[in-house]
Amino acid sequence: MNYSRNKHLDKVHVVLGKKSCDLDSLISALAYAYYLEKVSPSNIVCLPVLNISRREICYHPETRFILEELNIPESLHIFRDEINLYQLNSEGKLLLTLVHSSTLTSEDKNLESAVVKVIIPKEQNELLESASCLVAKELLRKAPELITQPLAHLLRGSILSKIMDEDALKIPEEKEEVLSCLEEKFPELSSRKEIITFLQEAQLHADGTALL
Repeated sequence: MNYSRNKHLDKVHVVLGKKSCDLDSLISALAYAYYLEKVSPSNIVCLPVLNISRREICYHPETRFILEELNIPESLHIFRDEINLYQLNSEGKLLLTLVHSSTLTSEDKNLESAVVKVIIPKEQNELLESASCLVAKELLRKAPELITQPLAHLLRGSILSKIMDEDALKIPEEKEEVLSCLEEKFPELSSRKEIITFLQEAQLHADGTALL
């Protein structure tokens, strides 16, 4: 995908998730790129990029299953091997937002000059870290009118994916505040219990697929 040849584009703002390409990284990148696209000038294109090659998606069955369940076709996603970030950066066209990581991998060190923002959660328990919560919080604060019901559904599901058992884990205050805001904005959203049950089933399905 060659955006550098488009003379009408001054910049390409890429939102790049972490290499594990888990649900939180995927949804937070999609949501933040959507937000940037809405608020950026017309000469800047904003793209969420999955930090894996397209052929590697088969090694991420949980993410793939969730995308299928949400009717988000893989063809709509841009994978790391489908966009030349190095060329864009060398031409001075690349802006880079990192999701769920404050550092680039060793092979991407040359892209450091393009980094304009880092979205990284800081939880004492790494299992509870949620970049989606930070993205949702920023959207609620800066542009609540841009949050649609489908987007709220995605962000809320991603946040809840970090809290799979509400009886065993108390939801941190920050996450509870964000979840409550989304639920007040869209009271028709499925219950938390329904979402968690779906996510647990998705995980079981993914684990079963990975064993085949």
